[in-house]
Amino acid sequence: MRGIRGIRLGTAALVVAFVAGCGGGPAPATPASGSGEPAGSGASTASGEPAASTAQGPAPSGITLIDVTQVDDAGAAAKQELQLATEIRGSIGLPALLGPNGASAFTDLDAIETRTVQPWLAEAAAAIGSGTFPTAGAGSLTGQLAAAVDGGPPSIGPVSNVIDLSLFAETGFTTSSLMGMFTDLVERAGESIDGRLTRNEPHDEEGNGLRQHVDVGISYTVHTGAGNVTVDIIMTATDNITDVGSGRFVALYTSRSTGHFDVDACPDQDGVAKGTYTFETTHELNDVSGSTAAQASGGRTVDAPFSLVNGPDAHLVRIEANLDLGANGRGPGSAGGPGPTAPFDWTARQSVPIVMPANGGVSTSPGAGAMTVTGSGGEAARGSMFVSSAMAQLFIGRVGKEAETFWRSGKCIDLTPSDDSREVDAAETIDLTINAKHKFTGEEIEKPIVATFTGKASLDPNGSPVDEPATYHFKAGDDEDDKGTIDLKQTSNRGIGLRQVVYTVKSKRLTAEVKSDFTFTAGLVRYDTTIHLPQIPLEPARDGTYKGTGTVQWSSTITINVPECRPKTYTGSFGTEVTAKQDPANPDAVLVTWSFQPGRISTETLACKGGGFPFPGTTLLAGWAIIGAQPRSVPIDGSTDVTTPLMTGSQKATIFIKKAQRR
Repeated sequence: MRGIRGIRLGTAALVVAFVAGCGGGPAPATPASGSGEPAGSGASTASGEPAASTAQGPAPSGITLIDVTQVDDAGAAAKQELQLATEIRGSIGLPALLGPNGASAFTDLDAIETRTVQPWLAEAAAAIGSGTFPTAGAGSLTGQLAAAVDGGPPSIGPVSNVIDLSLFAETGFTTSSLMGMFTDLVERAGESIDGRLTRNEPHDEEGNGLRQHVDVGISYTVHTGAGNVTVDIIMTATDNITDVGSGRFVALYTSRSTGHFDVDACPDQDGVAKGTYTFETTHELNDVSGSTAAQASGGRTVDAPFSLVNGPDAHLVRIEANLDLGANGRGPGSAGGPGPTAPFDWTARQSVPIVMPANGGVSTSPGAGAMTVTGSGGEAARGSMFVSSAMAQLFIGRVGKEAETFWRSGKCIDLTPSDDSREVDAAETIDLTINAKHKFTGEEIEKPIVATFTGKASLDPNGSPVDEPATYHFKAGDDEDDKGTIDLKQTSNRGIGLRQVVYTVKSKRLTAEVKSDFTFTAGLVRYDTTIHLPQIPLEPARDGTYKGTGTVQWSSTITINVPECRPKTYTGSFGTEVTAKQDPANPDAVLVTWSFQPGRISTETLACKGGGFPFPGTTLLAGWAIIGAQPRSVPIDGSTDVTTPLMTGSQKATIFIKKAQRR
């Protein structure tokens, strides 16, 4: 997760989703340049809004065209709603419907909204970053919101000002913000993630003679895997306002916003990654506090299937989309304004095919549909279309950039070598074949592969494209620890496949040494024995082990606790084979065993006064055989002590393993 990008939203009014959803107002004044685009859609603003490019073709009435090279912020689509907040809010006369202090109510609301929305966005950002999503009942939504506002919403004066829209009016804005943040999941399209959050929380508040009961609901589902990402978000809110004294119904505010997107982050055989984006927001105000019921409602819809077109160099070439836009609004108007002074009831539709080149610029396709408006008072339709189209383009542009990053990262294509990274013998040769397959469908990707070689000794061919399946001839270096690194890359309109294979010349030799001594008593007889295998070389064998042979020297002194018997020291030797192999539990250690080859067992005689005491001498080497029969883990360039009990005594052996000096 590259930071919580989606919540850098400033302190602007988050209530804009309500008012934007109510059909939008007239677009801001046309700039003096005569471009015909709404104000704010030209050069990049100080708030970081993307600039609308100079279109390659004229934009149909009511929309703006966004340059994909300007789409760098995951929250840009949501910010677009803020751009026309004041214009749209006033266009349907919402402040007037709330009373003489309606405008100040929205001003006070802005500050509350900025703080209350943060917990949701921060929670979602953390979930996106970790891939672990909360479940129903995980914490209190009301508690989170209450904690976000010190002491709760402030008392803000006259009756109309305590109508607290902060818990629901931002549904469209929050939904759009979450959608923008969830684009980060495209980089995890190869992981299996299933997340679901459903919450429904009540919120009760009284102030200045009004009681509000707000029910807030939010749910989202997230699914990633096999190169696909699917996200669905629903946010709802209902605020039932009554008079505290009489219990009389005053007003009902409702809002609902939904968002959906899905995308295949790996292009198909034609180099196209498809996806869909939909967004809908509907809001309604029923104000029956006066003698005549006054209603205002509105909504916006966007349905935009899109295609991300990948080039042979695995770079995004362009985004093709069809923006199917809809909007509606109805209301009584207000005699004193702002907004319409007469009743209005209208619907609008527009379908605009667009092309967004990855290198900049935007164009509409031939035959782009003009906006159609039916009903009365449809002057506000242009503003709604402006917001909807800009949001869709900003979002799709963001998804395109994220998907390009994914398919260029090696996550869509598997390159499989016939012989993978391992230790090799000095000067060993390997015929290496590389196959390429789609990671999720298993299709063979028959595009050239380039292998770049570094290190020792050689790779043929090196640096040239080779048709898949690609075959190479590798030769290892001559010295231990020589590394030959092969970086494999396949580039096509399916994405990029990456793999690295490293061959390391294993150490040619180790050395082994064993020292052992013990004292053993049996009745009146005492044995003091020393056994020593001098340092011997261990050479690598074909089976992956190291082996060496050597001669063990031993010395034993026999003492009988009888005055007439003299101690005797005798010596001998025998051959042994030492084997060391990699310890699977420790890459820096080997398991050591050795053989016991005593040869002929001789009979020794201990001289005593008046005679002798015969005994078989080499039987005292049994402890050596017992210790060596079981694998003992010994660190390379280290030692291990092993003690074995032997009847009335014990035998200790110290095993030394070292890397041999380079030849």
